[in-house]
Amino acid sequence: MVGVIALAGLALPSQAQNAPMVIAVVDMQVILRDSKGAASAIATIEKQKKAVQAELAKQENALAAEGQQLEQQRAAGNMSAEDFQKKSQQFQEKVAALRQTAMSRRQQLQQMQVGAQSQVVTALNATVAEVAKARGVSLVLIKGAVLYNLPAFDITPEVLQKLDARLPVVKLSATK
Repeated sequence: MVGVIALAGLALPSQAQNAPMVIAVVDMQVILRDSKGAASAIATIEKQKKAVQAELAKQENALAAEGQQLEQQRAAGNMSAEDFQKKSQQFQEKVAALRQTAMSRRQQLQQMQVGAQSQVVTALNATVAEVAKARGVSLVLIKGAVLYNLPAFDITPEVLQKLDARLPVVKLSATK
């Protein structure tokens, strides 16, 4: 009852006071999964991720072999304690550099993903507004927040079609 009283006190724009409330629903999960732009971005990012993982795995294997060789040389007595300490220090620096590279690459991939998502959401918001205006819709809800709706309220297919036309491909910033 308090909520109804509180809503009654809200001032609506004069044209909205006489207009009927028209509601629509959009399934964001479907849009983000099935839109051409989002799908292309996901595929490109996954490809980049696999390439980065392969590169890092190759470098890790090389370092593991180098570390094993260093231990074998020490065990065989082929180097002095000072030489081992020096080479061990250099090896640890290489390990730290690889960790830094791995962290940097993961951050770049994450930034690509955030940038792609931002482009999709921006285009999606504009597309939803366009469809809502064309249909005379005054309120669009996310399907996940709605317990039940008639299929006639769902504008997802139209939004998806227009979004695909507006944003067929997401431009990603290249990783370094």
